[in-house]
Amino acid sequence: MADDNSNSVDSVAGDSTDYFELFTRFRERADASPEFGILAKVTSMMLTRDGADRARFQPLGEFAGASTFTTAHITREEITLLKSVKTANVAVTARVHDVLWEFTEGKERIEHVHVAIDAYLELASIVDWRNADDFLHRALELSTRFQGSDKGERIARVRAVARASLDAGASSPGELLTLCELLRVSRPSSDDRDVVVVNINTARRDATAAREHGLERNLIRELQLWEENDDSKQDLTAEVADLWVAEADARLEAPARSAFVAASFLESAVQVLRSIPRKHRERLSVERRIAELRSRIAELGEEAVDAMTEFTSPELSLAEYAEAARRAVTGVGAGEALLRLAQVASLTTEAAERELAEQILDSTLMLMLPTTSLTHDGRVADKATAEEAVERQMGELAHTRRSIAVLGQILPALRIARAEHSLSKSDFVQLAFDSAIVPSGQEQLFASGLYAGWNMDLDAAVHILVPRMEALVRHHLKGAGVLTTHLDRDGIDDEIALPALLDKPEAADVFGADLIYELRTVFAGRFGANLRHNVAHGLVVDSMRGSVVGLYSWWLMLRIVTVPFWSRDSASE
Repeated sequence: MADDNSNSVDSVAGDSTDYFELFTRFRERADASPEFGILAKVTSMMLTRDGADRARFQPLGEFAGASTFTTAHITREEITLLKSVKTANVAVTARVHDVLWEFTEGKERIEHVHVAIDAYLELASIVDWRNADDFLHRALELSTRFQGSDKGERIARVRAVARASLDAGASSPGELLTLCELLRVSRPSSDDRDVVVVNINTARRDATAAREHGLERNLIRELQLWEENDDSKQDLTAEVADLWVAEADARLEAPARSAFVAASFLESAVQVLRSIPRKHRERLSVERRIAELRSRIAELGEEAVDAMTEFTSPELSLAEYAEAARRAVTGVGAGEALLRLAQVASLTTEAAERELAEQILDSTLMLMLPTTSLTHDGRVADKATAEEAVERQMGELAHTRRSIAVLGQILPALRIARAEHSLSKSDFVQLAFDSAIVPSGQEQLFASGLYAGWNMDLDAAVHILVPRMEALVRHHLKGAGVLTTHLDRDGIDDEIALPALLDKPEAADVFGADLIYELRTVFAGRFGANLRHNVAHGLVVDSMRGSVVGLYSWWLMLRIVTVPFWSRDSASE
């Protein structure tokens, strides 16, 4: 029964079992008592589940490296306050003792653990199954960790609760999966397995009839964890793949047909089939099925590209940029014009681009959503998780920045320079020989690429200069004493590719952090133009001739060749 004193814990908590509600109540009264202040803090923490089915405390919020309250923030004075808390509220009891055991030892610690577990078990009996799931998993986590203190008696109690609920009948497939999982991790008996299999198979039949493919996949995955026969496990894996295919077919037959979504479902089917061990593949015709799915994915990818919607934004005037760029190269000698052209646009910094990306994402839902990119022919080029949203946004900002630089600065300046100066290949050969940047013996190749770009033959320029960029980076890193090769398992000394070279810690010292960031976004970045990959694998298409990235990559090489990047100290050495 709640205390009649209006300043007591129970007068504030009442009979609430909702921790966010308790947090709100205690926070509103925090000024009235230090006890309410610490209770607001400990009830603000959330119970979350990790990948190992364990329930852990997480802060209510995390912002830019900081967070709301966690037990790591607690003070000695607050521990003393928690020890003095008197309450009949079972949720407050569970949380207080679940915090206190971390800061006590010996018999006192075990007492706090047992009180917390018992309170969680009581909570589970009075709330709905969704909340009960978290409480039971936390009770199981503590019971398992301290099982020696009661010889596993509390683990058995958690199992008994799960089994009793399963026998009583789950109210929904979600509750069924929750109970099966809880039973599985709380030392089930062979009889428990039989009951679980019967219940899941019944739910599967209902899901099949309702064409609830996602639910049926979840049921199969749980069933696999109970299955002891390896052949049967892999048969179930193949059934999961079939369900992805069925869902793809359903999406293609739906009024809101989506080739992109259907292709992503088929890709999921391929990934599932790939997880089947080799010894089962022939029996399950895995290779044939993957080949068939790959063919369908390619067809749907092309359809998805054709069906994409174009979004337009307000026009951005580049007239002022273009006029300034033209003035910069007008009326000067050929050599000076090339030098000014190479500096007509500026490089950004990774820190500035990251800061802008974070600002953009702070006001959108993109931080919470994964994204997928397609190539021109509909293949999935890349997938980014929500955690990689900042890097993805940085890649988009880099593309926008390159477009502005090319259309507003580089191209206008190049047109004026070409109109005023007729440069030959020999001029670029001389430029390459005069540059301390160009590796010895490669001057003709660099000159050919730069001359092609000068004449707007960008497809040739890209195919010549992209490998030269890798050679240039390797040459200067090797000159700085950096190992640029690695031994494979056969003892062969292979050259390290450009992406790995740019990731070398010494790369920023040699080239400068800003230039390394530019090289990543243009040549080797996962979320950038990735020119090195496209050239190496023959993925460049005719549109490169008139592309922004083609001209920008040529200009960047011109800048590197004409504008020294090394530090004065390094040069003097």
